[in-house]
Amino acid sequence: MYIYTAFLLSVAAEAVKSVSMNDELGDGSVTATLSAFSISSMTGIPRETVRRKLRILVERGLITPGPGSAFSLTLAREEIGEFVRRAQPLDLSYDWEALQ
Repeated sequence: MYIYTAFLLSVAAEAVKSVSMNDELGDGSVTATLSAFSISSMTGIPRETVRRKLRILVERGLITPGPGSAFSLTLAREEIGEFVRRAQPLDLSYDWEALQ
């Protein structure tokens, strides 16, 4: 689950970046590409474990292999919007006004 979530967050970041750079929306989809090394660095999960989990995600059709040793997830912008809308802010006791 953590590995797939890393892809979701990366896709959301790519979507925000493309909007902020005034990119053309193209076909309405956004792709994020990550390697086992980068996912391992982000999550703290050992790289070999990440590789095994990536193979499972490929077998289930959730991500695609390539280019090289990387893997990709492509989502429609509408799917990304749904993911972001469903995300709930954490219930933390921070003084949010002081952080602005």
